Amino acid sequence: MKLNRFFTVIAASTLLLITAGCIQQEAPLSPLQKRQMSTRLIEGRYDDVFAATMTVAQDHEYILKQTNKDTGLITAEVNKDAGFASKFFTSNKYGYTSNSGTKVELSVVVSKINATKSEVRLSIEEKVYNSNGGTTSSRQLYDMQTFSTLLNDISTEVKRREALGR
Repeated sequence: MKLNRFFTVIAASTLLLITAGCIQQEAPLSPLQKRQMSTRLIEGRYDDVFAATMTVAQDHEYILKQTNKDTGLITAEVNKDAGFASKFFTSNKYGYTSNSGTKVELSVVVSKINATKSEVRLSIEEKVYNSNGGTTSSRQLYDMQTFSTLLNDISTEVKRREALGR
């Protein structure tokens, strides 16, 4: 009886592994899907939208690096220290290296559409650095929740500014 139960568990485990291997991975996002996720038309004067975007970036702990109201470009970044274990046990294609931290870079372009509307487009890149200051990895982030939160906060800040008459 115990032998039958053992073979049943083995068969079920094998079937589960085979099924898990057949599950399709999520399809990569198309350029249009990425643009739709990272862009929003915001009701408000250009000056208010531009200022609100800088405020929200700072509220989310980004340090402003460059702003240009004429072009609508805002760049900012936030550094995140690596945890104790990852400082010593991060692996890459060359073996193990120490990870000194991650930098998340935010680039925003605010474009004036008309007197009462502006378009905001976000780009977020994550870079992992090793202890020598070199880049271990770099990738564009496309997290729907992150983009939605930032864009919603910008819209809210524009409305707050308008209510205060700024």
